[in-house]
Amino acid sequence: MSDNASQKTCFVIGPIGDENTDVRNQADFLLKMIIRVALEPLGYTVSRADEVADPGTVTDRLIIDTLTSDLVIADLTGPNASAFYELGIRHAAGKQTIHMILDGQTPPFDVKDQRYIPYKLDNPTCFRHAIDKLSEMVRALEVNSEVHNPVTRALGRTQLGASSDSSDQMMAELFEKVDRLERKIDSQTVLTQEKVSVADFLTSSGRKHRNPVLVDGESSGPDVSHFSLYNALYNPK
Repeated sequence: MSDNASQKTCFVIGPIGDENTDVRNQADFLLKMIIRVALEPLGYTVSRADEVADPGTVTDRLIIDTLTSDLVIADLTGPNASAFYELGIRHAAGKQTIHMILDGQTPPFDVKDQRYIPYKLDNPTCFRHAIDKLSEMVRALEVNSEVHNPVTRALGRTQLGASSDSSDQMMAELFEKVDRLERKIDSQTVLTQEKVSVADFLTSSGRKHRNPVLVDGESSGPDVSHFSLYNALYNPK
């Protein structure tokens, strides 16, 4: 068997951008200084869509590489619509995927529960940290090839719910209860953040207008309309 035949393939999806743009420069740094450095010693050939010379359409080639590569690395930075389209295809195929994202950014809701590797492009030390984390995760996937993503979880729960086994049905019901609890917690978190923001605004506003305003020589008293609105919104009787 030739060396090329024995090598594993890795396809990188994510924002690429036009040549000589910040997006392209960032994508090139990630590809050449982190991903290739981490994966080539592990026996992978690494490619990206703009590097593939193929007579077919770009979309066809993207889909084929997304489906057939041994590993896909998805850069969630952006977010980039095309990258998430390709990521959805890969998730639906139920194949190994590693998620990365520029440090300081938050992955979208649909994939926020996935494990991902944050990376920085500030200096060689940051490169080294990301390289080590990526190498570690690739080795872990080669030992445990089980795939977990939003699609496989949804399909698994559907199968549990359709099963005639009472234990499977109980597990499906438990998963649904956990989902409802998570949604409730997320909703309460958002509400709390809104209340804090409004309270901060009102406190600031109150400091600015805490002295009574004279109207026609008489004190109008403090303006409490904002506080009344706050109570009506968040403390209804």
